[in-house]
Amino acid sequence: MADNVVPYATAPHHFCKKDEPGYLILDGSRSIADRLKELDTPYMIYSFTGARHEISSIPFPYLKEVFQYFDDVFLNKVHQQIEIVR
Repeated sequence: MADNVVPYATAPHHFCKKDEPGYLILDGSRSIADRLKELDTPYMIYSFTGARHEISSIPFPYLKEVFQYFDDVFLNKVHQQIEIVR
């Protein structure tokens, strides 16, 4: 939620200035999850309060939950919209 590289919601890339070439608006995880919810599409989002970009790596401590989500949604066609804040 405090990523110093990629915005959590919709915002410019943190290293871009509006009046310089390369200015770019990005949709972060929160914005993508919000859109999937509007579309009634399954999704899972983990949000980590105060976490910066280091949290973007493979979520090893949460793989069991992620694989269970894959099994439920992709193999068993269970509609899930999961939001977890840690």
